[in-house]
Amino acid sequence: GALVVGFNAARGIAFGRGLPLIPVDHLEGHVCANWLGAEEPALPALALVVSGGHTELLLMHDHGRFERLGGTRDDAAGEAFDKVARLLGLGYPGGPPLSRLAATASVRELRLPRAWLRGSDDVLAACRNALGIGLGATSANGGFTLSETECLGACVNAPVMMIGGDYYEDLDVGTATAILAELKTGGTPRPGPPSDRRAGEPAGGLTTLTGWSDGRDDKPGAS
Repeated sequence: GALVVGFNAARGIAFGRGLPLIPVDHLEGHVCANWLGAEEPALPALALVVSGGHTELLLMHDHGRFERLGGTRDDAAGEAFDKVARLLGLGYPGGPPLSRLAATASVRELRLPRAWLRGSDDVLAACRNALGIGLGATSANGGFTLSETECLGACVNAPVMMIGGDYYEDLDVGTATAILAELKTGGTPRPGPPSDRRAGEPAGGLTTLTGWSDGRDDKPGAS
């Protein structure tokens, strides 16, 4: 809302005074605001943008030269705080009350699923090509409807497809296409990962992370 108001105000002023209206990337503006202080950051710099609907990690090579290293696909980090706070009845904005509540937590050693959506875009493209439909559409014979759903912990084994309540994990373009081809012929593909890996288990088996340590006694995959 604020961006729409600001844009229209600037457009009205430019039109009324006969001035050029120069478009500016507002996310780049967030990063460049760091140069308004007394000390200028050195370049190249790594910038984390946490703003509105965006959370992005950017490598700033120089002014006007950015490389996007990663970011959220849907909600920004701040929006996630606000949604959780709303569910808990903590009001808006959600960050401050959640931080205060977290400070009183008695359990602090939490292990959360790692959201690693490697190759998901390629698998989605493979589904579109194999079925000849886009997101939200249904095939001509009514047999397939393609939709995206929220990842609820299964992202550890992403890319994942859910078909009729069954999860197909650790997919790539080839395996996703093969599953859809089998379904088209009336077959029933075996759910789960092709490698028989258990849900949440690292690729290569449980032993792949036993040599890793974060300074704590418990090592992921060692139990």
